[in-house]
Amino acid sequence: MPTEIDLKRTVRAVRNRIEGGLDGPDISQPGEMTPYIQMIDGALLPGGFTLFCPGCAERVSLPTAGPGPHWAATGDLDAGTLTLTPSIWHSNGCGWHGYLTNGVFSPV
Repeated sequence: MPTEIDLKRTVRAVRNRIEGGLDGPDISQPGEMTPYIQMIDGALLPGGFTLFCPGCAERVSLPTAGPGPHWAATGDLDAGTLTLTPSIWHSNGCGWHGYLTNGVFSPV
């Protein structure tokens, strides 16, 4: 069942735990994140996060490195201190707009 859209939802950022492997059911919840790596100048480096939108749980890519626009990341996802700047706007989806500050997604 799809997640109900809630543009005012506040939720903690947590690491996505894939159950059943890639073929398992999609049970991801709003605010779950998975770090990813990318090739930058011939080296594999942290590249960003796949986020399950706090408003609707659709997948959103949040790059934190590379030549194009990206978010600045400080803190640690697993320690509950991750902060991304600037704000996050799911403009091609439900329209959720807010901040990830000290491990908490909060709407504007």
